[in-house]
Amino acid sequence: MKEKILNALKSKTFFAFVCNIVIMVLIIGITAFSYDSPDDFYNSLYICQYHNYYNSEINYIFATITGSLQYILLNFNCFVLFQILLSCAAFSSLTFIFADKFGKAKSLVFTLVLNILFSFDHYSYILSSKTAALLLTAGVLMTLNAIRNKKYSLPFWVGLAEIAFGTFLCFKYFFVGLVFFIAFFVGDMIAKRKYKLQFRKFFWYFRPFILVFVFIVLIGCGLEYYSYSVNNANTETSGMYKYSTLTDKTDDNAFPNYSDYQEELNAVGISSANEYELFVDGYYDENNGLNNNALEKVAEIQNKENPYNFFVDAGALFSDAWGHITGFDSYLIIFVTIIVVMAVFVTVHKKRFAFFPVLYFVVGFASCMYVRYAMDSSAYTMYGVLLMILSFTMYSFDFEHFKKKEFKSMADMNKSTVLISIAVLVVLCVCSCVSYFFHLSPVEYDKKPSDLYTEVERHPENYYVLDPVTAKEYISYTDNYIHPLWGFSSDFLSNVDGFGYLHQKNQLVNRNLSTNIYEAVVDGRNVYVIDKNITFIKENYLNQYYGNDDSVIVYKDEKEFNGIPIYSVDRVK
Repeated sequence: MKEKILNALKSKTFFAFVCNIVIMVLIIGITAFSYDSPDDFYNSLYICQYHNYYNSEINYIFATITGSLQYILLNFNCFVLFQILLSCAAFSSLTFIFADKFGKAKSLVFTLVLNILFSFDHYSYILSSKTAALLLTAGVLMTLNAIRNKKYSLPFWVGLAEIAFGTFLCFKYFFVGLVFFIAFFVGDMIAKRKYKLQFRKFFWYFRPFILVFVFIVLIGCGLEYYSYSVNNANTETSGMYKYSTLTDKTDDNAFPNYSDYQEELNAVGISSANEYELFVDGYYDENNGLNNNALEKVAEIQNKENPYNFFVDAGALFSDAWGHITGFDSYLIIFVTIIVVMAVFVTVHKKRFAFFPVLYFVVGFASCMYVRYAMDSSAYTMYGVLLMILSFTMYSFDFEHFKKKEFKSMADMNKSTVLISIAVLVVLCVCSCVSYFFHLSPVEYDKKPSDLYTEVERHPENYYVLDPVTAKEYISYTDNYIHPLWGFSSDFLSNVDGFGYLHQKNQLVNRNLSTNIYEAVVDGRNVYVIDKNITFIKENYLNQYYGNDDSVIVYKDEKEFNGIPIYSVDRVK
């Protein structure tokens, strides 16, 4: 028993987990742990608080698992907690892979480089697409390492599981992982001159790659298709999925001017410029023109106004990269590190090994173009692709083929290598820390509408409906937004709703209110509107679609907290 414990403590698995758990705890402890984007907050809110598992971004299987466990782990936001744990597992997998191929000493150096460059951003700013990119990187390399060792044991299946979870969080990155899988195979084939083999022998070399590749494709696409089928199983879920997909598309580009497309917008139910302004702000009304048909039309117009152009997108990509360079952020440090690693790779290897960095650079550029087109996000695009480029380049090192020059003995070489490694790690760590704290944006607590929160919480009998623009500010200062790992209380936003797509129908029914939020606002008792912006446009809309001949719907100013008014909406004869 003692021997087994000692062997376990000496194992590569234990080494990998200890290294990365320590790094994770340290980074979360010293950084401003927060959301990178409001998207993950809303995903966690819908999945963990409302237990709504239908989503165009997050796979239904993952949402169901997360939402179900939320009933048990009440003190944590399971959506965020799982991302942290999965990220730690993925970083540990990368360490395991490096240790398995190069030994623990070199693995420690590679691990520290990756964590210094990516962990600060990864753990301190939670984002599901970044977690997906990390999981896919680790998963693909785990499967490739299994092929190299010709051992399809537990690490291989762990790699497949990481790929599956990566697709759960962002399916668009799945194809990037596949392309890097192919790039490694091609590079490995060239470096080892496998293309010179006779067909029969080449087939036996090629067979495990193609079988594993097909297996991965079937798993990833199969899981995504299942989620798609569930999301479109009935009218309600299909509408929600369609809305989520369309908003992802329309939010990527500027909304077109109403005057330029008035006839087309009128044809789908938007009758005026004021109504269109509400639509742009996030108002949704299935009974009238502010619906999915209007979103489809806007998406169509945006595609017309912004046709895909390779050279324009390539220019935008280089512009993004130049912005990171001039801004001296973490991506500049990553760019420099990748260039240095690739230069070292080409220098110390035989010429045929130079295909690896060339392939990774070409594939990386193509992947950035694809992901930028699919997700329209420069920062998130580069994070995942740069992580893959660096990880795959490191894994492709072959120390057996180093050119042994300038060293009288291997001992001298090792001493020099250790000193250089320490110096590089220190420089990277200092630069990353400076960059992180230089770009740190702390929460401005003086802008928090604390009095408004108190008023809403003190009156659970009232029902408050948020203007969509006001809702963004209201949500961004809630405790659950500021502290992502905190679990949602049972009464969190229980008496708060909005004019957007999703509504708390259970709350509306329990309060004997109409499930149409506009009717609930106009005719319901103890229903109030929180709106920081001008209100006459909303009054006009309500009068047009929910008014009658013998009264006028008006916003009546009731109270004001932290510069944000609370209105009652009444029919005045």
